[in-house]
Amino acid sequence: MVAVPFKLPADGPEGEKNVTFSATEENALIIGLDQYGTHRHAVNLPWLHERLTRNTLPLIFAIGHEMAFRAGDHEDNLDSEPALRDDFIEALGEAGGRTYFAGHDHFYDHQRITDPERRPGLSIDQFVVGTAGAPVDQGRDFAGNDGSWAIRHILHVELTYGYILGEVDGTRVSLFFMGRLAPGVFEALDTFAYMAEGQAAPTAAAGR
Repeated sequence: MVAVPFKLPADGPEGEKNVTFSATEENALIIGLDQYGTHRHAVNLPWLHERLTRNTLPLIFAIGHEMAFRAGDHEDNLDSEPALRDDFIEALGEAGGRTYFAGHDHFYDHQRITDPERRPGLSIDQFVVGTAGAPVDQGRDFAGNDGSWAIRHILHVELTYGYILGEVDGTRVSLFFMGRLAPGVFEALDTFAYMAEGQAAPTAAAGR
């Protein structure tokens, strides 16, 4: 058998191996979630619950293609199945996750997801980062199926290429959206920092 050095981990459920997966890096659990196989617009919740239950690492980063809450352009996302989306966000937040990264829309959008009435203390920051170079999308229609969630729109950036830069110092995570201002010139247009396990309140700053 020939080794494939860049193959994604094969610990996912049957039918989703290498597209639903988990990996660990020092004190972080990284989870990749397929949303187009046997459960379109949803994640494999039984596998996710099991993987989060046995996690012992303080940092959790979840990634998928579709956003959990509408970011301004595509109507097809995880809110097409709101009950399953809610279960996903609850599971991630209750396990200690603070971030969810997606693409789908080809712009940058940062939202804070809370539900003070029904889910006090739970807070997830959603980052849509479809800014790597594909044809750009535009749109600021946020009328998705949010249910009881309170959505705080931190920053929405269109017509700008860029990437997310993450720094981890122990259990402190700092994230920067590095937007392209000119060829070879990038600037932090959005920042977000937090401590794992509720050790400090989250901070966010947006704007040029």
